Amino acid sequence: MIINSINPIATHQTRQCSWCEVMLVCSLLSCLVLNPLALYGEHFVFDVWPDVKPLGTLEGVVMLTGALCLFLNMAFEIKGYQLAKPGKAAMFVYMEVPFAYLLQCIRAQHAVRLPAVIGSCLIVASSFLGTFAQLASPEGPEDDSVKDPLSTEGTHADGMSSDAEDPQPSPKRVAPLLNCPRTLSVE
Repeated sequence: MIINSINPIATHQTRQCSWCEVMLVCSLLSCLVLNPLALYGEHFVFDVWPDVKPLGTLEGVVMLTGALCLFLNMAFEIKGYQLAKPGKAAMFVYMEVPFAYLLQCIRAQHAVRLPAVIGSCLIVASSFLGTFAQLASPEGPEDDSVKDPLSTEGTHADGMSSDAEDPQPSPKRVAPLLNCPRTLSVE
């Protein structure tokens, strides 16, 4: 749960990276760290290994279809977290809950329960309230194109803004490039 709550913020910080790179790192982290931790944690706590049954053809097709849908979901989610503010993008995660419950009811062919409908309505209402509160704020809706206040791009060494590019970059402009995870530093 802690990792899932940090994920939108961490992904938003990788705006400069390609979504494929971010997805590769997320997938490798899941496959090589989190899944083995879950398996060995279950074995450590309950002293039993998961029962794995051989897959038939239909189950294999269902599993591959699920993997493809998961790939598409992660790709859109990562791109969304990179483009939008984490709070905005996280609202769509909340919207997944009623939709997943509806699909579960259709798949299991059982009736929708009243408490689940009430909970789903509350989830949807909270997302709409957050959206309306953001739109009605005195500052107006958040604009993703607004410049980051910590960014020094487009400023002189004295901190004044400039529209024209300087022929020589100031040390303040070069400094953020040295902290970029995609550049190598030789010291």
